Amino acid sequence: MPATWLFPAVAVATFVVQEHVERVVHTGELPWLLTSSVFMVGLLLQLPVALVAWVLAHRLLAALEQIRPRRTQLLDAIAVLAAPVTADVVRIAIRPLPGRGPPLNLRP
Repeated sequence: MPATWLFPAVAVATFVVQEHVERVVHTGELPWLLTSSVFMVGLLLQLPVALVAWVLAHRLLAALEQIRPRRTQLLDAIAVLAAPVTADVVRIAIRPLPGRGPPLNLRP
């Protein structure tokens, strides 16, 4: 299972990058926003968002782990159905019933 701590880290990192890019576009200068109280409030407000992202990622990945055996069985069934048809399979499928069919010397 992938590390679920990456989801909240990405949420917080995205906020930080977005704020810096917005400031660069607005003022044309590269800012140092860690000293800005408005930025710090926004960063603190990202913590609940990061927590929700972590919980959702953890639950989603746990649910996917539970259905993995079913998914493997489904893929195996699809592989059997998608297998190429060989001449032996065709002969078995069209084998005549006992006592019926063409004379023995004409059977494959």
